[in-house]
Amino acid sequence: MDAMHEYMDGVIVRDFASLAAYLRDKAHSRYSVVFRSLDEREILAALAIATYGSPEAPPLPGVTYIVDETDKLCSARSIPESLHRLANYGRHFGASAIFIARRAKALPADIRASADRYIIGQTFEPGDAEYMREYIGDEKAEAVKAIPPRAEGQPGVFVEWPDA
Repeated sequence: MDAMHEYMDGVIVRDFASLAAYLRDKAHSRYSVVFRSLDEREILAALAIATYGSPEAPPLPGVTYIVDETDKLCSARSIPESLHRLANYGRHFGASAIFIARRAKALPADIRASADRYIIGQTFEPGDAEYMREYIGDEKAEAVKAIPPRAEGQPGVFVEWPDA
C-alpha cells in the first residue's frame, strides 16, 4: 500500500478492480504488486482481503502486506476494521504485515501490541524515543536518541529491537 508513490518494485495498480484482477491471476504464484489508490476505502478494502474467509481456507496465504504511512489510515485512538483484523488475526490466515509510520505513538495499540519487531530511524520529536523506551528498553531508547541526521544520498541509520 503505497500512499506516497515511492515504491517501484512490482506491478503498479491504481484501483481496487485492477488489484482484484491481478490477484486472481496470480493466486498461486510469487508476485509483487504496488497498490496506489488515492481512495482510502479502496485501500482498506484491499487490506481486508487478507482476512476474508476462514483460516482453513485463507484467501492469500503467504502474503506480506507493507502498509506505508499507516498513520494516514488510522490514529492512536481509532483503527478501521480491516487494519484491526490484519494486525490481530492476519497470522491465522497466513498473512504478515509490515506497518510503517513516522511515529510509533501515532499507531493504535492493536498494531503496536502485535509487533514482534521494531525498526526505528531518526526521530525529531524528543518524546518519541521516550515513548518507545517501554517497548525497546533503556539501551535501545538511548541509541534511538543518538541516531545522526541522514546525509543526502546516504542510507539512514536504524535501531532494531529485538536485535536481528
